[in-house]
Amino acid sequence: MHSETPRGLAILGPGSIGGAVAVALSQAGRRPTLAARQAPEQVVVHRSGSTVIGDIDVLVDADRASPCDVLFVAVKAHQTASASTLLAALVDDASTVFICQNGVEHIERLAPHVQPGTTLVPVVVDMPANRAQPGVVEVGNTAQLTVPHQAGELLSSLLAGSFITVRPVEDWLTAAWIKLALNAAVGGICTLTRTGNHTLRDPEIASIAQAMMAEIVAVGRAEGAALPDDLPDQILSRVQGSDTNTMSSIVRDRIAGRPTEWDARNAVIGRTGTRHNIPTPVNDLVTALISAGEPPTAANA
Repeated sequence: MHSETPRGLAILGPGSIGGAVAVALSQAGRRPTLAARQAPEQVVVHRSGSTVIGDIDVLVDADRASPCDVLFVAVKAHQTASASTLLAALVDDASTVFICQNGVEHIERLAPHVQPGTTLVPVVVDMPANRAQPGVVEVGNTAQLTVPHQAGELLSSLLAGSFITVRPVEDWLTAAWIKLALNAAVGGICTLTRTGNHTLRDPEIASIAQAMMAEIVAVGRAEGAALPDDLPDQILSRVQGSDTNTMSSIVRDRIAGRPTEWDARNAVIGRTGTRHNIPTPVNDLVTALISAGEPPTAANA
């Protein structure tokens, strides 16, 4: 059903994460609005052998949008600017915006597109999800959103009773850099090889990932993240020990010839390292190779 946005809940972005959040909110007894230039009339989540159908409204016209109390931004990082018109129409300085994106620059990315005073909450998304087709999302066993502790109560109340769990933390920055280490190294390598995470079982490939993550640990610490010395080993052990050959969304985008989140997931390492005078040669090499493979339309996406 197409409608004007209520002063309630909305999700910007009809992809796998946006669709999953919309269905979870519906499962929790809410009726959210899914906003996008093109959005399915219905969203279904398949997870752990069960199916959950979302009870949602749909909005595709920015002229019919009005500010909502809570907005989940689930467009990919590189799509933020192109979604700015709809984003600006959905929020005002009384809105709370949960930024469900990759990387560590959530606030910097969103702030230019919203009114001063808008509450921006960065979110680490730990939810393997794949949009099998428009309106159909397959979600893995894990479905967790990590937020700064001060936003935990609101987000937990919104998603109570749904398949998504909320993890409030005192140190969100560290959680974000841990996720970035996984995304940049494992996701970056698999984007270049166009394979799933099982590629990291190869010892030579694993050594490249370790070198990348060692650089990331140094840069993240300079930013204030409390990253342990053995973080590369922890991440590799988890990836190599998984029975599921997970394929990251950035890999699927590369295989499909779509623009990828290479800037938010990979270029950010070198950009931040430069600011702290920390060299990141292995990450810079991977970033350059991923960037070289972007489709010609990426700059206009």
